Amino acid sequence: MPNNIIFNDEIFTTDQCAAFLSLEPKTFRNKRSSKQDLPTAHKIPGVRGGRYVKSEVIAWVKKQPDPAKKRRRGRPRKQA
Repeated sequence: MPNNIIFNDEIFTTDQCAAFLSLEPKTFRNKRSSKQDLPTAHKIPGVRGGRYVKSEVIAWVKKQPDPAKKRRRGRPRKQA
């Protein structure tokens, strides 16, 4: 883990991170294995799987675009 992380920050497992992001654990794993944009996982020696730092997960969520501002699909309507 980077040195600038405060050690009293909460650490998530994959399942806990998925629950925090309101995803099913299987969906989270599928997104991670297909290289989709997700929070950075840190490898801790002697521990299976990656771990996620809560402050980094929150920063990742804030960085994501607002889904309500998505462009509409299809042909634009005529302006009257």
